[in-house]
Amino acid sequence: MCSTENVPPWECATIFADIRMLNTCISSSFSWVPRDINRAAHWIATQFLKGSIPPDWVVNTPPFLSSVLIAPWFRF
Repeated sequence: MCSTENVPPWECATIFADIRMLNTCISSSFSWVPRDINRAAHWIATQFLKGSIPPDWVVNTPPFLSSVLIAPWFRF
């Protein structure tokens, strides 16, 4: 959504309407997260959808996920 508009792109309108409806039923909040900070969640979701996330990924973290999780600590 453009910061100067209150109308989402038509492709997203239904999704935003569903989110607004759900938000009236449950107490929740939403916030924007920069893509580089969200890389770990994106990787986990993508691997899950592909059916290729290891069943023990929480205990034995895959190397790529480890590097994504450690990367923010080395920015300084």
